[in-house]
Amino acid sequence: MLHIVSAARLPGSPSVPNEDAYATGPGWAFVIDGVTRTPDDGCMHDVPWFVKGLVHALAAARLPGGSSSLESILAAAIHDVAESHRDTCDLANRTSPAAQVAIVRVQRGIGEYLVLGDCTVVWQVDGESPVAVCDDRVVRLPNPPAPVLINGVRRYPLDYIARMRNNPKAKGGFWVASTDPQAAWEGLSGQIPVDRPGTIALLSDGLTRLVERYGWTWAGLLEEGAARGVPELIHVVHEADRAAGATGGRGKASDDATGVLLASY
Repeated sequence: MLHIVSAARLPGSPSVPNEDAYATGPGWAFVIDGVTRTPDDGCMHDVPWFVKGLVHALAAARLPGGSSSLESILAAAIHDVAESHRDTCDLANRTSPAAQVAIVRVQRGIGEYLVLGDCTVVWQVDGESPVAVCDDRVVRLPNPPAPVLINGVRRYPLDYIARMRNNPKAKGGFWVASTDPQAAWEGLSGQIPVDRPGTIALLSDGLTRLVERYGWTWAGLLEEGAARGVPELIHVVHEADRAAGATGGRGKASDDATGVLLASY
């Protein structure tokens, strides 16, 4: 069984739309982290539109029950969103609006996860060390070029992103949820032990900065999340971002942050 302990999402800046989202239901939860839009992406829609469509498609996919795998469910959601704008947008463009996804489901006593993109699923069985799964291929790309400033964010050049993203021919590339349902099978998946009490968290990378940049441990993040709630964790990471100032490197100085904290029992 799963119990929702705390969940929240907050934008990295009050001046821009939140591109993160989450949803929960009986025995399941997911977090979606929209990929910051690039120029000339061939789409008339923005990233929040894409994220909202993916949320609705996933939540309507009967995550609890049934025999469909998480990969099949995510693939169907990507397909549904793609079909909704195929007639108006260039879906062959590999920089089309996209998102990173983390899904957890528990049914018939089995816990499952699927992670696509650099969202994270982390769990800790009581009395044991935490285990974290993040699809971090985007930060392990082979021989990446120097980042450039695109729409105020330091990131890889657009031609490099287009070549390495969702391209089965790209050696060492990365995958996100965008227009190709095949991406769902390129994520990281496995099982979570739920036969003993424990804690499970689904986190966007705006919140995992606590561990990746600011010296927290996964155990500390789970403990503080259970004690103080996800909204307080987001407040802490955004305060740390403001104190750190501009990163001086690739990425955002502050990011949308989203988390769902669950208890298994």
